[in-house]
Amino acid sequence: MPLRFGLIGDGRFGKHYKRLLAEIPGVELAAVVTEETSITVEDMLRDASIDAVVIATPPSTHATLMSQALTAGKHVHVEKPMVLSVAEAEKIQPLVLKSGRICMVGYQYLYNDYIRELKKRMPALGPIRYVMAEHRANGPIRSDVGIFMDAAPHDLAILEYLFQTGEVASAVGKRLMITNAERDDFTAVTARFENGLTAHLVTTWLAPEKIRRIAIVGQNGSAIYDDVLTENKLRIFNEQGDTAPLQITAGEPLRNELEHFIDCIINTKQPLTDFEFGLKVTRRCEEILRSI
Repeated sequence: MPLRFGLIGDGRFGKHYKRLLAEIPGVELAAVVTEETSITVEDMLRDASIDAVVIATPPSTHATLMSQALTAGKHVHVEKPMVLSVAEAEKIQPLVLKSGRICMVGYQYLYNDYIRELKKRMPALGPIRYVMAEHRANGPIRSDVGIFMDAAPHDLAILEYLFQTGEVASAVGKRLMITNAERDDFTAVTARFENGLTAHLVTTWLAPEKIRRIAIVGQNGSAIYDDVLTENKLRIFNEQGDTAPLQITAGEPLRNELEHFIDCIINTKQPLTDFEFGLKVTRRCEEILRSI
């Protein structure tokens, strides 16, 4: 019997989940809930034949939908940011533990084959001097969350994956509210983490061009991952600044992510980006925002 999925939301990211759930062998997309469909979230969650739910809705709805799905006994995959605050996460935490279900957060860069390759090559870079992460775009501007909570979870998830950073020891920076007095449109942060790593994070959705880049500078070499490039997205440099092309066969990160979720359900495995990982990232975001 195939795993039966329900999808909540089919917008900018939801449409990709919808496509992949129709393509991946061994699963069936049994129901989709949107503002236009007649089926409701409650209808979907009452359906005992549905095993798992993918939540691809605005971030402000995540906490409620996660709670409902876990209470209904469904496995849960939720887009980032998992929730908007540590307080929301801590309310959900007992439900995750009680349910015994898989709860996974969609930090898709951690399922990106270039980032996986970067992790393998980290020892060759030597002690890390600093990291620079940039996440710039010309929209879309969200109405329920600022740019930092929208974009920085990606960067902080990558840092935790690569370096096991620990808590934020200190952070300085600036938030600019330009289009809305309640929501940041630009942030520039320098954060130092418990393990000694220093990272510079820039996020904005008011940029003239799209930039998705992370640079890691080590004592023995450096690395740049540039997600906007169509090929050769990862470059490794030696101490002299020389680089050579890397031969990397890269699959679609979101497909890798969903296949990992499915594997965790079938084989009762702990996801790489489980609820506790999502709580760590949420806590990092909150710690930084309190400091700037």
